[in-house]
Amino acid sequence: GRIVKTEALAGTRPRPANTDAALAYRDELLHSPKEQQENERVQEHIEHRLGPLSSSFWMEPLTVIQAGPVQHLYRQIKAEVHPEIQDAELVRTLHPTPAVSGYPSAAAITALESIEPHARGWYTGALGWISAEAAEWTVVLRVALWQEQCMYFYTGAGIMPDSDPVAEWKELEVKLLSLKTLFD
Repeated sequence: GRIVKTEALAGTRPRPANTDAALAYRDELLHSPKEQQENERVQEHIEHRLGPLSSSFWMEPLTVIQAGPVQHLYRQIKAEVHPEIQDAELVRTLHPTPAVSGYPSAAAITALESIEPHARGWYTGALGWISAEAAEWTVVLRVALWQEQCMYFYTGAGIMPDSDPVAEWKELEVKLLSLKTLFD
C-alpha cells in the first residue's frame, strides 16, 4: 500500500510497578514543557522529511504509551506517499531521527561527530525488513553488546535546553532496565 505509519516517540518517565506512582509520572510527562518540546522536535522532523513525499499527512493526538519500565509521549503519524516512493527511500528519508542525531539533524550530526568520544556501532541504526507487501523499520535505541566476557549496554536521552543532567542520567538508568532484565 501507500500508507506509511510512523510515530513521534520522545519524552520519557519511569513506569514503576506502583500504579499511583506510574500515573503521577504519566501526568508529569503529559504536562512537562521540556518533554513536549522533545516530542515536537521528532514530529517536526517527520513532517519536514515525509511531507514532500506524501499526498496526505495526518497526526493522532498526543498520548502516553507504556514500554517496559518506561512510558513515553507518543503521537502516531500517517501519510499517503506518492506511488513512486519506495520503502528504502522512506528509511533513508526518515533516518537518522532526532532521537539519534538531534535536531536540526545536519548541524547536530556535525556537533556530535566532533564531541562523541567513541563510535556508536549498532546503537542508533535502523533495523527492519522489506517484502513485496509491506515493510517495518525501527530505530535501534537500546542495544546490548556481548564482547569478550563483557556486556555493554547502550541507550540515550533527549537533551533539550531545559534538561536537568541528573534527571537525564536517571532516565538513562531506567531505560537500561529493559535490557538488564533480559540477562537476570
